[in-house]
Amino acid sequence: MGDSTSQPKRRWYQFSLRTLMIVMTVSTVAFGGWVQYRQYRALQKQKEATVEQIISAGRW
Repeated sequence: MGDSTSQPKRRWYQFSLRTLMIVMTVSTVAFGGWVQYRQYRALQKQKEATVEQIISAGRW
């Protein structure tokens, strides 16, 4: 019989639940940061366009 204290052999595609949670957390934070950056840039472009419209209308 085998040694009962040795860990079972894992295949290369098996991973622990802790690893899955770490990967999911990091990817969620990265994706959230990317979405926030896109929203910020869209708002900045909208503000710039509004300023351009005000200036071109001669109201400034």
